[in-house]
Amino acid sequence: PLTIYFLSGWLQSQYPDVNWFAHDSGHLLEMLFGWQGSPHFGPFHLLSTVFIGGGFYLIAAGWRTLYSAQKAGKLATTGLYAYVR
Repeated sequence: PLTIYFLSGWLQSQYPDVNWFAHDSGHLLEMLFGWQGSPHFGPFHLLSTVFIGGGFYLIAAGWRTLYSAQKAGKLATTGLYAYVR
């Protein structure tokens, strides 16, 4: 919503037929590319779902490493933390 607010003048002048207050207009990339249909099944939405799922996986995988390092009283330097640190 904040992106649409900042770009509202330009968006309205470039795309005057779009109702920018509608829910589907909040999916900005789908609107700019002119894709029809539900934006919830568009490639950008599905790709973001994959990234969110991957983020949850990274948190879960890192949590095991952090928990075992905390129990041992050491710094986490293995697993994902070998690459992050």
